[in-house]
Amino acid sequence: MVPSNNENESRKSCTQIARTNRNILSREEHAQKRLGEGETMNQPLISIVVPVYNVVEYVRTCINSLLGQTYENCEIILVDDGSTDGCESICDHYADLYPTVHVIHQENQGLSSARNAGVSAARGDYIAFVDSDDYVSSVFIEALYISIKDSGFSMAT
Repeated sequence: MVPSNNENESRKSCTQIARTNRNILSREEHAQKRLGEGETMNQPLISIVVPVYNVVEYVRTCINSLLGQTYENCEIILVDDGSTDGCESICDHYADLYPTVHVIHQENQGLSSARNAGVSAARGDYIAFVDSDDYVSSVFIEALYISIKDSGFSMAT
């Protein structure tokens, strides 16, 4: 889902997300029970790679949705792929504020190159990809992790 360029529609979308997140509360409680008491300290690190290129209208919403994850052991890798619209300074600002946010700046080389740069920098046991013009539910990473844990597979989509 991509937020609208219209500011009022974007605010409406954020309100809808907040309502949806409140409705997910029971899922969050269920997920926490499935993770097990005290398991948050032993969670594997999950790296979230976000290629960023000229999406100044959306990048803050994307990053904020990642910072609000219920799964706590995450690092966010923002790969600025030569943005010229101010995204580069927004990424740096978040990295200055949050120790789990890291920024890579590179000349524009395209989406695949940006993702590969993020993968090379990732320290996590698992890697998730999120597009910089999207935002995700607060249980996105936790749900993926639970799917992996419950299934025994090494990947979830």
